[in-house]
Parts: sequence; structure tokens; C-alpha cells
Amino acid sequence: MFRKIDGTVEEFPDDSVGVPIGVMEDFPYEVTEHDLEPGELVVLYTDGVSEAMNHASELYGMDRLRSQVRSLKGDVAQVGTAIREDVRSHAAGRPQNDDITLMVFGRNA
Repeated sequence: MFRKIDGTVEEFPDDSVGVPIGVMEDFPYEVTEHDLEPGELVVLYTDGVSEAMNHASELYGMDRLRSQVRSLKGDVAQVGTAIREDVRSHAAGRPQNDDITLMVFGRNA
């Protein structure tokens, strides 16, 4: 996900998302590019974030993740920490059923 300066969130189209890096040896990956403007940030995540479940087996979900990316303020470390804590809050102590990886970075100038 890419958060623009105005708070809108953009994503790569589904057809540009493929096999995760390192899953298949010698897999031919296609390059997809996106220009990152000053003030924008990028959120990379595994499906363990969006599919984190609470005790009622409700998923964290893409809508909630998009909403967090759109609305959170602060630097990239603060945004990453806030998303991680929101996922934990949603799970409410339910054990993870998948890996959870989250990376947030941005462009200052």
C-alpha cells in the first residue's frame, strides 16, 4: 500500500502481485514500479496481518488495514507500531495462525 500526501491509499493491481520472493527457486519475477513522492509512505505486509483473527474468528481484514494506513499520523516507525498494536488489539490474545510481517517506510525528500 502507498499512502499519498493527501491520505489516499493506493495499491498495486492484483494482477501484478505474484509468488512471494524466495518461495520457488529460479522463479521469473516481473518488476513493478511506483514513484514515491516526498511525504508518501509504503506499507508492505504478509497475509498474516490482514488474516489475523480474534476469538470470534473474525479477520482483521483489508478494509481495517487500509483505514489504519489512511488515518494514522506520525513517522514510519509510529505508523508501523500503531498498525502492529491494532492487529494485536484485534486478536485480543488469540494465538497467531500465520506469520505476521510488516514493513513501513517512506520518503522524506
